[in-house]
Amino acid sequence: MPETAWEQGFTSRFIFVFSDERTIGDDFAEVDSNLSPDLIHDLRSISGLVGQFEITKEFRDLVTQWRQLGEPPVISHPKLIHYGTRRRVHLYKLAMVSAIDRSDLLVLGREDFNRAMNWMTEAERHMPDIFKAGAGNADAKAMDEIYHYVLTDGAKGPVAERKIIRFAKNFVPLNSIERVIQIMVMGGMIRVVKEDFRLKQRFFKAEVPEIDTDGNLI
Repeated sequence: MPETAWEQGFTSRFIFVFSDERTIGDDFAEVDSNLSPDLIHDLRSISGLVGQFEITKEFRDLVTQWRQLGEPPVISHPKLIHYGTRRRVHLYKLAMVSAIDRSDLLVLGREDFNRAMNWMTEAERHMPDIFKAGAGNADAKAMDEIYHYVLTDGAKGPVAERKIIRFAKNFVPLNSIERVIQIMVMGGMIRVVKEDFRLKQRFFKAEVPEIDTDGNLI
């Protein structure tokens, strides 16, 4: 998605739900494709609901109190500023879902406000992680390529800087190669293992990342 999309109204109309949880299923498990009678009953019941929702005094008072407090928790991520302007609309829609889930009555009450608020804030806590997971640019991708090259070629011994430059020119503008290599050194991706002052060359090895007890890179 282009960066400019986050500054427009289209993305503000969505609640983005993010999870990096990895679920490993059984590819050969037997799956019952039949819909349960309870689900069929609920879908038919929901499809027959039409009309305007009624608002209880409790629901109205809770919304008013929330707005007077500044609609906490306040959205602070710069890419979610426009989303923040439509949070109240999202809250109302989620409250409607809650009401229909509870009964066939089109009435919004205290329970619906609380459930909608919990759903919305739970999703919002993880929404900034979307940008971390989807982050990436030309330099970052080039660094990954260079790192893999040094890691694999480095198994034969330290890799000369001139070889890295020749490889990197396929991914990075010539005037940026030195900067990218320096960033990789500062970031601990590669390190200088020796220098040949006569040839004015440095030799690099790739740093193999360590993993802590929680499975995170150190």
